[in-house]
Amino acid sequence: PAMTIVETPCQIHPTPSAMSISTIVIAGFPQDAPMRERKNAARLLAGFESAHCNLKSGTVFAKFDSPESAQAAADFLSTNPYDMDDEAAGGLKCELAKRELEVRDTPQKKIWPTPFGKGGAMAPAPMAMAPMARMAPAPAPFYSAPASYGGPPSAGIDTVAVTKVTQQGWTPESVNDLFGSMPGFVVCQYNERIDGCFVKFNSARAAAAAVQKGPAVGVQVQLAKRSLELEGKGGGKGAAAAPPSYPAYDSWSAAPPAKKPRTEPTGGNVDTLALMKLATQGLTPEGVAATFAGMAGYVTYQYNERIDGCFIKFSDAGTTTRAKSQAASMGLQVEMAKRSLQVLS
Repeated sequence: PAMTIVETPCQIHPTPSAMSISTIVIAGFPQDAPMRERKNAARLLAGFESAHCNLKSGTVFAKFDSPESAQAAADFLSTNPYDMDDEAAGGLKCELAKRELEVRDTPQKKIWPTPFGKGGAMAPAPMAMAPMARMAPAPAPFYSAPASYGGPPSAGIDTVAVTKVTQQGWTPESVNDLFGSMPGFVVCQYNERIDGCFVKFNSARAAAAAVQKGPAVGVQVQLAKRSLELEGKGGGKGAAAAPPSYPAYDSWSAAPPAKKPRTEPTGGNVDTLALMKLATQGLTPEGVAATFAGMAGYVTYQYNERIDGCFIKFSDAGTTTRAKSQAASMGLQVEMAKRSLQVLS
């Protein structure tokens, strides 16, 4: 008689060790995603405890309070677009890690509130419908400009100030190029006497947004005490900016004024190293800082996003030279900076 073979479905169950893993691996970030943004990708998900970002590969390890929370977070991150402006790119690549992420105890660990419920789904907040007359007032604006910046956009200030331009390692042209790419930019004027730039925007909201973006691009900026006045305001098209007794670079077609003579040490007394083209070398600003922070005489570092370079300051020229040799032995393409990095007190 013929034999009939009946195939029955077989379900593969994870091993007990895999079922107890509460750490996920997150990859697939856009190349321009900063490390801090990657590390916080899962911070608002239910059960989140800690995260670690690999500075070399950009991969993130996120620890949760239970395997169920970890699996829910992985499902949420992989099925929802990471970038709202590029939904076609889809979600991130997430999977359970092979081992747990060790969470170091830190004093006064802050537990962040989460809008997500158990399992990573949005938890509906209990809400009682109220008549229109009893509705709560509109929420506060998304920004919160410090008081020293002249207040929120309602104050009407549409101009930002960048002081000590050269001490920050910038030039009037580079300041103009930086803010000229931001929404609402109108004109940039440079005051040689105080070495400061005043950048006018078409609204107070655009100026406040520029202030918030300043630290991210490595420039110290704040709202000006008053808005920059333009000549011929209301006088039709083509009104030019009125330079208040100092050169203004409206179109930046003219050459900037001669630079002031430098008083900081030069030549053999330079105490700063320069590490350029970080992306080409497969490095990140955070990774560079961590590498040099362990060397003798390290003081601070400054990253210039425009040129993709880091400037690392040491206590003196001797420790700088030794750090240069140590970095070169590690395969880093580092050189002495042209001048010492100025640290603002």
